Amino acid sequence: MKYDVVVIGMGLSGLVAALAAASAGRECLVVAKGCSGHYHSGIIDLGTGDPLVDNNGPVIPGQPVHPYRLAGAMAVQGGLELFCRAVRESGYPYTRVDRGSCLLLTAMGTLRQGDVVPFTMENGNLLSGARLLVVGFEGYGDFFPGYVAGNVNRRLNLLGLGGTAKGVMVRVAGTDLSGCNAYDLATHFERDEFCRSVAREVSIKVKGFDAVGFPAVLGSRQAGEVLGELQELLGVPVFEIPTFLPSVPGMRLFNALKDYLTGHGVKFMTGFGVISAQTRNQRCEAVWLDTPGRPGRVSADTYILATGGIVGGGLEVTPEIIREPLFGLPVAQPPAYRRTVEQWLAGQPYARSGLMVNELLQPVDEEGRVCLENVHVTGRNLGGYDPFADRCGSGVAIATGYLAGSLAGGGASHAGT
Repeated sequence: MKYDVVVIGMGLSGLVAALAAASAGRECLVVAKGCSGHYHSGIIDLGTGDPLVDNNGPVIPGQPVHPYRLAGAMAVQGGLELFCRAVRESGYPYTRVDRGSCLLLTAMGTLRQGDVVPFTMENGNLLSGARLLVVGFEGYGDFFPGYVAGNVNRRLNLLGLGGTAKGVMVRVAGTDLSGCNAYDLATHFERDEFCRSVAREVSIKVKGFDAVGFPAVLGSRQAGEVLGELQELLGVPVFEIPTFLPSVPGMRLFNALKDYLTGHGVKFMTGFGVISAQTRNQRCEAVWLDTPGRPGRVSADTYILATGGIVGGGLEVTPEIIREPLFGLPVAQPPAYRRTVEQWLAGQPYARSGLMVNELLQPVDEEGRVCLENVHVTGRNLGGYDPFADRCGSGVAIATGYLAGSLAGGGASHAGT
């Protein structure tokens, strides 16, 4: 099988790369062993700098080789616009908020910034000073509303912000939720009688509150309908609070992107990992999939390596070395004895490990020579940044995925401009 573009990996950067390539009219195939949607919070963080403005220097202070510096502000802007259009047309819209103007709850009662958030979380902005009712469910053991409310009240007081929160636990008559995870509960909410039962229980407690927060389980594929019905029945704004795994908002996000891509002609082969590559003269000629019976061969003009870095299995870690298993590309990494530091909240050296690339996201060696001319690298495979400490994993995924897909589609000639 021959395609214009083959995207290896189905994380956020791979799907955005496919969006950009398909938008340029390229025939695109996405191959992946699995999907990482259930790990994703559903919230897009751009980081502590401002990648939409600072295009002439490092957008993360002290990090001159950060992927944002390679991608440039235009890739961040273009990627976000394409991303928001795709999820909106798939019925799961996101909202871009002004930097520093959105503060959201977590399942631990901590506060987190949101830069691009799904519509189901918009009403939970703590900067509004609202009185919030936080609702949990008897039997569902991954969300504790009293704990959430207590922690958020302490943090709001410390920050001098208005607003309060109160946690309540409700029991849904006729439904045993013991042993349910977030996805199980989301499927319950898509039964109209369950949703109405929840509304009846909460309506008794909602007086005096400005908004009601639920764990992020308000439907799997019908979040808009469930949210709308609850708001109509309760008479106040409703919002979701990100939960522990599996993450329903992340699953919704990836379903929305995949639905959009499928509707625009992108093909998917999932469940089969890429096990080897055929290369010659600094070009990839084909990749081989772990298909039943015998390996399946797929070829393309351009390949996008979006295999998720250490977390996604795109980089393999041994006691001695971190390696890229598919192409054997050079990995920038600290010595094994310096992979970690004691101040773990400040970020870890191993997290900055990754592939070295040029301004076209082509992999390069220690001397800056291109290893494979028709391969572009995206997302967490890239070195030079810590997606966790820098709070920019999704932003980098969107920016580099967009740039790689645009380059594969012939729509960009140089990064950082």
